[in-house]
Amino acid sequence: MRILYFISRILLLPLVFGVLPVGAAQSVNGQAIAQNRLDTMLALRLAAGQKDEESTRQQAREDLIRLEVLMQAARKAGAETPLVRAQAQNAADNVLVRAYLQQWMRQNPVSKEAVAREYEAIKARSGTQELQLRQILVASEDDARKVLAQLASGSKFEDLAQLASRDGNSRLQGGLMSWVPVGALNPVIAQEAAKLTKGQTSKQPVQTPAGFHVLRLEDSRPLNMPSLEQLQPQILRNLENQAVEAHVRQLREQALVK
Repeated sequence: MRILYFISRILLLPLVFGVLPVGAAQSVNGQAIAQNRLDTMLALRLAAGQKDEESTRQQAREDLIRLEVLMQAARKAGAETPLVRAQAQNAADNVLVRAYLQQWMRQNPVSKEAVAREYEAIKARSGTQELQLRQILVASEDDARKVLAQLASGSKFEDLAQLASRDGNSRLQGGLMSWVPVGALNPVIAQEAAKLTKGQTSKQPVQTPAGFHVLRLEDSRPLNMPSLEQLQPQILRNLENQAVEAHVRQLREQALVK
């Protein structure tokens, strides 16, 4: 963990600025240490929430000395290869990009009104019911029809799901899936599920990009939609991600690439 700690400092050093008066080591193994490097090391600790006090400054100084010792050892051992330099530059670029996007989000925040509108849209899409299904997911229609034939011959759905289903999330539970709002289901699955009564199995395989599904309706109940307050953090993250993606797409479209 200490190695990762020091590596993170190497990547972040060029990207943090500020002047904080600290008594710096003059050199390490004859290599001069610039004051701004120690300022930066202290700034990292302060940004992490530590207090600006003498013990913090001494820890920052010791971090810098150990970092310099490791960097010198790495160079002496020939570890600073072109690939390593490229990886370090790429990591530094990504840190800078994240800092820019965080700044852009602060300047372009998602409004409370946008969150509320998205919540209402989710409510409308979710419908009024939620279902619990079992499924057996197989690769081909022939395999699905074989499963249906086995069920018709008296085989237990749960046993066949454990043996044949490709869905790792539900296979070990005998094909049992979590409760899900009707509106969150794949449309073709929702359409087939609407034909089923409790305990009934689909008469035909249902095809989706994942494969061919044999379904059984375990139960249904009215949807108890979480409140806006409960979903707000998730909705906010999703809208922020969408806004950032749209901004990046706009920058890419405006870029002059030759």
